[in-house]
Amino acid sequence: MKLENHHILITGGTSGIGFALAKRFLDLGNEVLAVDFSEKNIEAAKKERPELLTYKADLSAPADREALKTWVDANFSELDILFNDAGIQRWINLQHLTHDWDWYHQELAVNLEAQLHLTFLFLPQITAQPNGAFINISSGLVINNGAWVPIYAASKYGVHGFTEALRYQLQDTATKVFEIMPPAVNTNLGGAGEHNYG
Repeated sequence: MKLENHHILITGGTSGIGFALAKRFLDLGNEVLAVDFSEKNIEAAKKERPELLTYKADLSAPADREALKTWVDANFSELDILFNDAGIQRWINLQHLTHDWDWYHQELAVNLEAQLHLTFLFLPQITAQPNGAFINISSGLVINNGAWVPIYAASKYGVHGFTEALRYQLQDTATKVFEIMPPAVNTNLGGAGEHNYG
């Protein structure tokens, strides 16, 4: 598919892989909306690339996802590509659990539930476009599991399975479905300073 003249929503689009892709898509002549929960990241991204559209949302919250859909309908209605990139990664020792379930569930909510929910919300809009696409970030850990990040790995297996199912269901439409399985990347995915490799 051609990568020019699209209207692209990138979750997690103001830092890490998401921001790198946002900049590249802008360079190719696309309009890009970056969604992030961090006001600091949003301000930094806007300072570097003023043409980047931004929206603040906590994608672990279903109400924030639905509010994003309402905002897009009113302000970014030509959306034709959803790039599900937002994610968090926590190193968890299952034999020494120290938090309540809400803390662990947040990782599932951002990494898996948000991807599914946003796909459900934007599916009619994107499939109505002549060159629409869904692009989901899973992980290389789908191929080679990482025992130190069990919830992250489980969520990315879920993304992988859902993306395959979505591709099969949309195979007779004009809408493309892509899955990206990144290797380790030196970003703040696991928290500031957690990764110093990749």
